[in-house]
Amino acid sequence: MNKLFRGWLVALAFIAGPASALTLYDGAAGTLPAVQGWLPLKVGASPAQGVAGGAYRLDTTGTGVLYFGNALAGAVMLDTAAGFDLPFGLRVLSEAHTSDNRSGYSVVVIGADTSRALELAFWHDAV
Repeated sequence: MNKLFRGWLVALAFIAGPASALTLYDGAAGTLPAVQGWLPLKVGASPAQGVAGGAYRLDTTGTGVLYFGNALAGAVMLDTAAGFDLPFGLRVLSEAHTSDNRSGYSVVVIGADTSRALELAFWHDAV
């Protein structure tokens, strides 16, 4: 088992410039990412998920959960030439991993120029 994660995500937004912003996920809406257009990707059992206090809560530490993620493909084209901001709030309550090449939680951003993709990997004590 490579990824075990318990934590929450408040909001995820894409900002292309001073006048343009698009909310990609909003925990204050009180719905899971799947209701807001995200596709769940999993291997093994489904994790415990919920929304409480304006935050999406995800717990992949359950029996049989091997991998889990949410993907938002093709919803917005990120202009890697002009640049963009991706502000979000995340709290990792706990995580475990079996390799230094795997984190407890990752955010992957792939823009129009796929050679300029970014992965932010979160452990319980480091990014």
